[in-house]
Amino acid sequence: MKIFINARCFDKPLTGVQRYLQCVSAGLDQIDIQPEFIKPKPCFSSGLLGYFWEQFVLPFKIKNHGLLWSPANLGPIFYSNQVVTIHDIAWFDHPEWFKKQYVKIYRFIIPLLLKRVRLILTVSEYSKQRIMDVFGVPENKIQVTGLFLDPSFCPGSDAKIALILKKHALNKPYVLCVASLEPRKNIQRLLEAWGNLKSFHPSYDLVVIGSAGNVFKNTGLTKASEGAIFLGRVADEDLPDLYSGASVFAYPSLYEGFGLPILEAMTCGVPVLSSNKTSIPEVAGNAAYLVDPYSIEEITNGLSNLLSDKALRDSLIQKGFERLAVFSRENGMRKFKEAFENLDE
Repeated sequence: MKIFINARCFDKPLTGVQRYLQCVSAGLDQIDIQPEFIKPKPCFSSGLLGYFWEQFVLPFKIKNHGLLWSPANLGPIFYSNQVVTIHDIAWFDHPEWFKKQYVKIYRFIIPLLLKRVRLILTVSEYSKQRIMDVFGVPENKIQVTGLFLDPSFCPGSDAKIALILKKHALNKPYVLCVASLEPRKNIQRLLEAWGNLKSFHPSYDLVVIGSAGNVFKNTGLTKASEGAIFLGRVADEDLPDLYSGASVFAYPSLYEGFGLPILEAMTCGVPVLSSNKTSIPEVAGNAAYLVDPYSIEEITNGLSNLLSDKALRDSLIQKGFERLAVFSRENGMRKFKEAFENLDE
């Protein structure tokens, strides 16, 4: 099967959406799908020019009106022979987190797009239900394919971990958070919890990896915390080693369509503390310590329990390895293949 891929997002900094496209694209040849990527020139890759290219230029670049896959939430409204992946509708559920122009564009495009396309893919049952509830999409028009990691994402060796920790001047044991600096990632409450915790676990630092996106109103951060280190965006090849060197991974997000960093931490053998909201319990199962992300006390107690209890950490690490089988590359690509094959039925 030949498909065209709307690759407007491909050259943007790596986030969950870009990783999704990378992982799926790398496996297409194994499921007999031949992709042709259609990318804009750099000046048309983002902002209003990016939306213009996607709506009015992209459709004319598709030969013989072939099947288009738009993997990053948006696609051309007037091109109906299309499959679109909607990762979440956070912009609808929490517009206060996003810039007004971004919300207005999505509110205009998404309802029209979902009516026109042949099939909608999404990454969790939670997102599927929200899309159905908000936009009235019939269940037979939407399919959950989940997320998975590229096989190259794997734990680092002791020597490589030591090298990367030295590179980033990390000299103490640490709790890791990998998240873009935006309100829904709930980093401010994590910092406040860490402030409460620091006197009980003074030998640990909190390390936050991530940068601010350009579609959000603000970072949601109002004050720092002692013992918190912000590394900003790091090289993608350093991430597995930074995960592997962590004692605990903290991800108390308020809203996720999936939550790929949870799988990244589990892959690297790190116990996970995360949220009990939105899609996260569906992804984490019983393999993470789940807390109410709106409760600083629960985040504080959860981190304290994990740092104090080696048996608990070891148990979650083992359950994490077992949980990864649910989100294997083989399962993900099988679901993706089935979705496209069903278009011909």
